[in-house]
Amino acid sequence: MKLQRVALIIALLLFAGMAFAQSNPSSTPAGSSAPAQGAQQPAPGTQPAQGAQPAQGAQPVQPAAPQAKTKDEYDAFMQIQNAPDPATAEGLAIAFETKYPQSQLKAMAYNMVMKKYSDTNNADKVLTTGRKAVSFDPDNVQALLLVSSSLANTTHDTDIDRDEKQAELKKDATHAIELLNGGALTRLGATPEQNNAALSLAYSSLGTMDSHLHNWTAAEPNLRKATELSPEGDPVTWLNLALALDNQQKYPDALNAATKAAQLATAPGYEEVLKTAQGEQARLKQLSGGAATTPNASAPAQKPAGANAMPSSTDPNAQNKPQQTVPNKK
Repeated sequence: MKLQRVALIIALLLFAGMAFAQSNPSSTPAGSSAPAQGAQQPAPGTQPAQGAQPAQGAQPVQPAAPQAKTKDEYDAFMQIQNAPDPATAEGLAIAFETKYPQSQLKAMAYNMVMKKYSDTNNADKVLTTGRKAVSFDPDNVQALLLVSSSLANTTHDTDIDRDEKQAELKKDATHAIELLNGGALTRLGATPEQNNAALSLAYSSLGTMDSHLHNWTAAEPNLRKATELSPEGDPVTWLNLALALDNQQKYPDALNAATKAAQLATAPGYEEVLKTAQGEQARLKQLSGGAATTPNASAPAQKPAGANAMPSSTDPNAQNKPQQTVPNKK
């Protein structure tokens, strides 16, 4: 099954485009020349910033954005951006790191590689390259969120190193939440809704990890927080919340969450999520003896940014017991 992440693509595109929005993207590093006419241009915000000066009377100066020191360094960086596939990009990033060990662009380079691997649903490589990015920049919100999400969705309760993975996720997700609450994105131009979507992803990762480890009581508050921050964003977060509540015998609330999951999962690409949510709905209706009362339950579904598709249960008695979250399979 493909690895799809809750709001992951939004996080990747939004953060990459915003992070340097207040710098001057049209200029090139000192000593470099403009790209040749017709050459492939980088995605917005992924070029290294060029140290533009703030206008008189502007807001307080933001931290200096990373810059290339030479044309060769800049060109090597852009080769990573324009690489045709993730493996090539990773090789170029490794070479870049070796050749320019003092470069300010190393974290950005691995962010780009991480995005390419995310687009191909390669969770292992997302973790490897994301950890690299964090090692170069511990406050790299994008990498912290992606590493957390990947850990949450690839950790099994039978993993020997599950405690270490959970500790790493909690550290990364908690730090991401601290940075986001401290304005790491809003001071760069993010709207409150965009910031909430990023926060939702961090809380969802925390709750999903606990769900996969069957820590239902611990999972509930983080999943609730994620859905409060982004109520129309992700059917899988709602479904995981339904399962956490179901396993605590909180059937009416679980039914409401399952109904919301089913509503959102009618968007294309969520067939397995919809199937599981509908099965959970049917089971919970029998247990709670009533209909769901989720606010806006009749509103048309909006396509979410991404999700971890959860296969429906193959247990013949699934209709008579709560289902459990299943980590993604590649």
